[in-house]
Amino acid sequence: MFLEEELDFWILRLLQKGWEKFSRTVQQTNDKLNKAIFRHIAGLGVTEELVDEILNKSDLINKKITEWTEQDLMKIGREIRRKTKPMIIAANKCDFLESFENIKKMKEKYPNYIVIPCSGDSWQSG
Repeated sequence: MFLEEELDFWILRLLQKGWEKFSRTVQQTNDKLNKAIFRHIAGLGVTEELVDEILNKSDLINKKITEWTEQDLMKIGREIRRKTKPMIIAANKCDFLESFENIKKMKEKYPNYIVIPCSGDSWQSG
């Protein structure tokens, strides 16, 4: 989806900022990879444990950080976005009869998303 791709590229740019110097420093100081990356992107709402989990699930744990490619960073960034910024689908107009079938189709088409039926017309004040 468009928004997810935009967020993925935003996180990628944050990861890439100063990456060459950062990766050399991490490699030279033998700093723990998860702690170093956590500090590098701490403003994204990640934890050391989450970075550790993402790295352990990736094939990057056995690759020198100075050899990581843009695609490698995108994998990390995409997983960070998935874990820290989950998406939902607000299925508006659920007050129409055909909406039940449409919501069912959305859930089938997008099984990795939470589909929330909603309707502006069904809201009542007070």
